[in-house]
Amino acid sequence: MLSSVTSVSAQTDSEKKYLIEVIVFENTGPDSADNELFGRRIELALDEPTPTGDPLSEKPDFSFVQAGTLGEITADLKRSSRYDLLKQVAWIQPAVNKGDAPKIYVGKQAELTGQVRFYSKKLLFIEVELRFHRPLKSITNITVPYSSRHYQTPVYIIKETRRLKLNNIHYFDHPHFGALVKVSRWSQQP
Repeated sequence: MLSSVTSVSAQTDSEKKYLIEVIVFENTGPDSADNELFGRRIELALDEPTPTGDPLSEKPDFSFVQAGTLGEITADLKRSSRYDLLKQVAWIQPAVNKGDAPKIYVGKQAELTGQVRFYSKKLLFIEVELRFHRPLKSITNITVPYSSRHYQTPVYIIKETRRLKLNNIHYFDHPHFGALVKVSRWSQQP
């Protein structure tokens, strides 16, 4: 009898869906010092991501949504002269193991590349791998540590896996850019 209770509990956990919201922004304020500058081009070893907006025929429980619950924060970032909104994406998916979780591509032209993945290993996790670079023409008064022949653009990286608490806003920090992530249970029925 205990085994049937356990299997029913496991089945309901796999059916739970979550709303994942990600906002990526640039810090354009004067305190975004170039203290984490790499003098060479760095490529993240990213797997093939899931493009935002494309249907996922092999993942029927996955869907992008237009807006989430972070609308006020997005509006504040757009109004601020200290920040530049780079990307906002939201999607709904069940809590699946890491191997089955889609990798969501986060990018804006060539400035921002990377991916975000939400998954479960008894607890909920978010994996963020982002690479941001600002064109050289917008950076002033920095000393380039390498010859210009090897130096292409300043590269800033956030690469972190973090355990999540539901309904909390998680901040992934870098002096030049940041990401806000919020995960909440999805309760709306189609």
